[in-house]
Amino acid sequence: MKSNIWKKIIYFVLAILIGFIGYFAGILNERSGMNAGSYVDEALKIKKLNDIIEEHYYFRDSIDSDAAFERAMEGYVYQLNDPFSSYISGDNLTSFTEEVEGNYVGIGVEITVDENGFITVINSFDGSAAQKAGIQTGDKIIKVYGETVSGDQLDEVVDKIRGLPGETVELEVLTPLGEVRPLTLTRSAVSVETVKVKQLKDHIGYVRISSFDVATDTEFKNKMKELDLNSLKGLIVDLRSNSGGTLDSVVSIADYFMPKGTIVSIKYTDGSEIKETSDDEHAVSIPICVLINEGTASAAELLAGGLRDNNNAKLVGKNSFGKGVVGQTFTIDSDSAVLLTVAEYFLPNGDNIHKIGLAPDIEIDVENRNISVFLMPEEQDTQLQKAIEVIKNDE
Repeated sequence: MKSNIWKKIIYFVLAILIGFIGYFAGILNERSGMNAGSYVDEALKIKKLNDIIEEHYYFRDSIDSDAAFERAMEGYVYQLNDPFSSYISGDNLTSFTEEVEGNYVGIGVEITVDENGFITVINSFDGSAAQKAGIQTGDKIIKVYGETVSGDQLDEVVDKIRGLPGETVELEVLTPLGEVRPLTLTRSAVSVETVKVKQLKDHIGYVRISSFDVATDTEFKNKMKELDLNSLKGLIVDLRSNSGGTLDSVVSIADYFMPKGTIVSIKYTDGSEIKETSDDEHAVSIPICVLINEGTASAAELLAGGLRDNNNAKLVGKNSFGKGVVGQTFTIDSDSAVLLTVAEYFLPNGDNIHKIGLAPDIEIDVENRNISVFLMPEEQDTQLQKAIEVIKNDE
């Protein structure tokens, strides 16, 4: 046990020393003035602590060296005091990768908790086991494998629904008509749908983007073909509760909307700056309203702010979250990675909205905050109705 811990410490120190020679250590030097010698000193302190524990700790036989090492790695990143940087390993890394790539194995539903505490379906993805079984928006998942579930078990239910391809999931679903349906569904690979498009009354288009996964830009461009922009009087872009995603995806979508110009400026740790620009090949010239709320963050704020600055879009809803930084994932080994803040981004007008957020041009809340806006009938969604009103007044 002692040799295992020390072996990991040696690997840890070697990795740091190698990194010190490269670019990442240059960043650490600039920020903290640390040098290779100090890393060695700290490693020796860890060894001394390990020796003391091995010699004197009464319950040393219960020490889990793997868990101790993982906690040490987590603690190292935690001390950056950055809520957007984290050490990721094991099952958490698998889940993180699935979320970024927009692919996982499951039954193909998007779920939330409704105002009464039921786990409720927002969407069944095209071609998924859930859609084939007839699961629809508004259906409530009340049992999983015969056990009653409620909203405070949302994460647990997600874990139970996901798994290996070919395995079955047993559910009971309560429909809006009060029918209880026992279902057995077979897990399969699911491509998460992050874009929904439809045409509202009065020739107004609507596009909801729930996140910016690796494939969201491709999905977005395919879905937008369902709308005839030339026949529309306006477009509503719904970014509510969109917590962000990949930079490449949001820049590609922004390029679709925006006239020629700057999409975003990104300033990195080493002082370098990159500007992402748009051409005018797909510039959208009709009036645009963007729906935002407290859950609109990061890449979603980048798009909302860019549409405001470059397309004169009106922001409707509540002040956004305020994440004006860019994260990047670095692989450590096959089972671990670190997500680090590596840059700040600036909107086309020069604003950085980190810890500030975007203030809506028209501030309006939903009347019933106990229910997801994506479960509300359109006529009860006061933010959506206000956006429709704004576009009609811009005609």
